[in-house]
Amino acid sequence: IRQSQGFAAGLPILHEMEKYYPNDKEMLFNIGDWAFHSQDLKTALAYFEKVLALDPNHLRTRFHYDQAVAVYYTRPEYFGGDRKRALAEAIKARDANPDNIAYSGAVTLNYMEMGQFEEAIADLQKVISGVSNPQDLMQARTWLFSNYAFTGRYRAAMEILRQGAAEARAQQEYGMVVLGGYFNGQLAWRGWGDRSRIREAVQEIQALPVTPQIPFFYPNYAVMMALAGDFDGAWASLDAHPNPGNIVAESIIHSLAGECQEAAEGIDPVMASPAPDFVKSQVLYTLGECLFDHGDLDRSAEMLEKSQSMALSIEAPFQPVYYPRSLLLLGKIHEARGQTAQARKYYRQLLDLWKNADADLQDLLEVRQRIAALDDA
Repeated sequence: IRQSQGFAAGLPILHEMEKYYPNDKEMLFNIGDWAFHSQDLKTALAYFEKVLALDPNHLRTRFHYDQAVAVYYTRPEYFGGDRKRALAEAIKARDANPDNIAYSGAVTLNYMEMGQFEEAIADLQKVISGVSNPQDLMQARTWLFSNYAFTGRYRAAMEILRQGAAEARAQQEYGMVVLGGYFNGQLAWRGWGDRSRIREAVQEIQALPVTPQIPFFYPNYAVMMALAGDFDGAWASLDAHPNPGNIVAESIIHSLAGECQEAAEGIDPVMASPAPDFVKSQVLYTLGECLFDHGDLDRSAEMLEKSQSMALSIEAPFQPVYYPRSLLLLGKIHEARGQTAQARKYYRQLLDLWKNADADLQDLLEVRQRIAALDDA
């Protein structure tokens, strides 16, 4: 039910099961997690707190609890529709609760929603310097990773992922090991054209002692195989593990394979699915890139613009690669149309976002070359 109709539709069944397993940590965690993804923050927080009362060191619950608290303070509708007020209230709440890392997350995510990544980084670096609790440190590093990746500091972001994966492996939290490998591989590929990190991540997953307990593991694993260049393996994995989430993976894999029409045919089902915005943004971006590579600039621009509208959402920390690249591609589309003013606008947006980026990122080198060529024309 959850996979076909969304998290909210499955919650009543979990609540019924709770009657029989009132102190089951996994049951209580799932209720909190599904409530969180259903935008029911009060229920989510209540159930995460139940788990933490049973096990204060439950890593996944602590991570999700902090996210839920942070999300509450990033909802302008709770603060009269005023984003600046939401940020001010988050800072106020943090000052009143200095030992709760979640409020630092609220401050960070508000900055990110406003596109103020440098402010977020400066704030997080100050927070991290005063954190000693390992779980709080992991959470703060996750937010710092997101901001580093958005702003083109790929090497710093990858080092955070490396540290986090090592700590997660020590605690047998293999889901976080998988996610770390996934993002690390994408940064290496997008940053320098190096697919070896993705291939290493796939091999590492295959060597894990257990199947990671994360939502939609197999669809994500299939996408990783496709990113590594193993399309036959990706399709075989999807065939072997039927899952409603496969519609997302299928569209992405078709795009990565250059099969734009097949990918486009899967867009409507994905957009109508209960998949979160950051997943839909990835699907739209990969199709937009496929269409761009095949010369369909109008449809490419449409997909990329839709992807951008979802990229800077509350879940954006989980997909930091596509927004900067969409700026480059949209600039190239307008340049190809002879719309140099619009092209410059997108190129300048990327340069501003990446003003402190690693100097050798392939997209950064390209955008500088393109601006120089426009200046010389």
